[in-house]
Amino acid sequence: MKITRRFLMAVAISALSGITSLAAQESAAPAPSANRVLINKYCATCHNERLHTAELLLDKADVDDLTKTPQIWEKAIKKLRAGQMPPSGAPRPDKATLTAFTTYLETNLDKAAQANPRSEEHTSEFQSHHDLVCRLL
Repeated sequence: MKITRRFLMAVAISALSGITSLAAQESAAPAPSANRVLINKYCATCHNERLHTAELLLDKADVDDLTKTPQIWEKAIKKLRAGQMPPSGAPRPDKATLTAFTTYLETNLDKAAQANPRSEEHTSEFQSHHDLVCRLL
């Protein structure tokens, strides 16, 4: 069986076009969001899959779709609002950036909760608990 020059050229061109197509797909990947960059710089250095600090994996949590892991972001809001994170001595974003990020988390979690209200069972429990707290105050 004789391999022709044309056949070899066709194989080479096909292989090169596949590599070029793959490279174009890789370079077309979207840049990380500003929130992802912030998380990676200030949070995920400790809260990651390797270290498991506080069992919080912010390197894997989707900061652009908070509905996937709302419990993680609720925990983050509490720590950010209390000034506990990033911890003292660790690099911190400026106050405006930290406030804007925390507001982003709160606003988007609130929107998600309004779009997908809890089941009636949970709602009635919450209202009962809320009523109890109000009576105690």
